[in-house]
Amino acid sequence: MFAITLKFLEAVQRNNNTERFHANYDLYQQEKKRFGKLVQQLLDYGKELNPNRSEVQLKQCIFRFNRDIRYRVDKSPYKDHFGCEIAAGGKRSGRPCFYFELRPGGSFVGIGTWRAGEPFESKMRKHAILYFDQWKKLQTSRAFLSYFGKMLRSEPDQPYALQEYKSMYCIKKAFPNGDNTIKNLSDERKTLRTSKCSYQKAWELIRLLPKKEQEYYRQLCFQKDWLWEVKITDDILLSDGVLDELKGALKLAMPMIRFLEEGLE
Repeated sequence: MFAITLKFLEAVQRNNNTERFHANYDLYQQEKKRFGKLVQQLLDYGKELNPNRSEVQLKQCIFRFNRDIRYRVDKSPYKDHFGCEIAAGGKRSGRPCFYFELRPGGSFVGIGTWRAGEPFESKMRKHAILYFDQWKKLQTSRAFLSYFGKMLRSEPDQPYALQEYKSMYCIKKAFPNGDNTIKNLSDERKTLRTSKCSYQKAWELIRLLPKKEQEYYRQLCFQKDWLWEVKITDDILLSDGVLDELKGALKLAMPMIRFLEEGLE
């Protein structure tokens, strides 16, 4: 399905300059349209799964092909991939999303939330703490785990920076003084919320919790970005089954996306 698209993007990787791009502008428009058609089909399917997305338009989901090079060492004018973000508020809204990037040899689907910012981040964190059992259940469901795997953690070789907090400040923002919902928390979670402790001390508190819950508390206490990712091979992109593959991914992702969106309501 995307044989020509992959060849076009490979050519951009080899010769990323304005002169070459303008010479192949018609081809770019053709492949942009092809990618947009796929995204529109995903968008329509997403609206079936989640009516809250009914007002999101295609142009709100697809990223520009031109790169912002104002503060970059790499001055290549164009991206070497097509990307889209399907979210209730469109791309860069900070809301939970389904992201698809089409790149030769490096395509992937990403879901969750990245650099959400305030007030979204605190609201989603609070929601996940208050409904911790559901938060854990969604991540450990057999279908979700077998496809998306575990939540990404901050690693040196990540292509983008996944940030972690070094204090309990994020929990305190989620439950400010006077917030009565803290009464609904278990004693262990109240301790994590109210402790004015160091990073090391917080880890000691987390390790006192049931072992099966420790990783999920770590996410809630320290992880800034909540992301899951799965690779999409070129073989899938070249096949007629790419739309079904992405629809399947979107369907598996939707319960988690809806859960995070509930925290923003």
